[in-house]
Amino acid sequence: MFFGLITFMPNSPRHLIRNGKVEQARDEFKRIRRDLRPDEMHREFEIMAVQIEYEMEREITSYKEIFRLFRHRVLVSIAVQTMTSLTGVNVIQYYQTILYKSLGIDSHTILALAAVYGTIAFLVNCLTTKYLTDQWGRRKMLLSGLAGIIVIEIYAAVMQREFQNTDNQVGKGFAVLGIYLFVVAYYGMLNSTTWLYGAEVLPISLRSKVMGLAAASHFIVNVAITEAGPSAFANIGENYYYVFVACSAFFLVVAYFYFPETKQKTLEEIAASFGDKVVAPGENGKDGDDGDDAGKPTSERVEVA
Repeated sequence: MFFGLITFMPNSPRHLIRNGKVEQARDEFKRIRRDLRPDEMHREFEIMAVQIEYEMEREITSYKEIFRLFRHRVLVSIAVQTMTSLTGVNVIQYYQTILYKSLGIDSHTILALAAVYGTIAFLVNCLTTKYLTDQWGRRKMLLSGLAGIIVIEIYAAVMQREFQNTDNQVGKGFAVLGIYLFVVAYYGMLNSTTWLYGAEVLPISLRSKVMGLAAASHFIVNVAITEAGPSAFANIGENYYYVFVACSAFFLVVAYFYFPETKQKTLEEIAASFGDKVVAPGENGKDGDDGDDAGKPTSERVEVA
């Protein structure tokens, strides 16, 4: 099925421009951006083309230069991936059966609850990615998701502490509800958004390198906190949630002050929001590039010719 669907996907105009196929890139761009008027489409394509030419002349290959020249963008991309792991999503997902068992739920019901968890995660993820990400904005989704997770994890910890060793079936139901509220908040607001945001804040030429680092940080942290899960639950029980509450609160502050909005922005506009140099059609971009700071991002207003 996926092989068949690939045949309907357009080629990347940016990739075509980088390979010298400008006219084919223009045709693909028209196919993708049918929402634009002809004059807007021409202007946006020209800005994209000259920016790619400018960046290709100043290609950066070493990680040292990447961190020196694009530190803010690189750290945002890595942070947004590390953030998802430190919400505790995989700990909750992998060990939810243990949490259900601690509430005295029988094995058949545990399997059903885990299946419902997975179904909710899939449906919420698909619906919010389709209808919220572009309409509401990445920044709002990240901030709302983190704030929601903080409240929900505190709620879940309190409910499990109060009802896991009791016969109060209603209370146990509220404890299970905490896990389901978490899956709605995480998969609805953070899951797809973080992978999208982490990539689009980067220049095309750096995405493979930096996203590799970001993905590595994501999975390394995931392995660490997941491996610690059984020992943590055995020793501090539901208080393990408060570790993720603290991490989520930290990243909420970081995201509020350092994560710019990228909704409905071109990559050139995103670059400008990080203070990188964005050239206009007809501008060769070489003025002021002599010396040691050649190619260094500068805080220039986006010029549209």
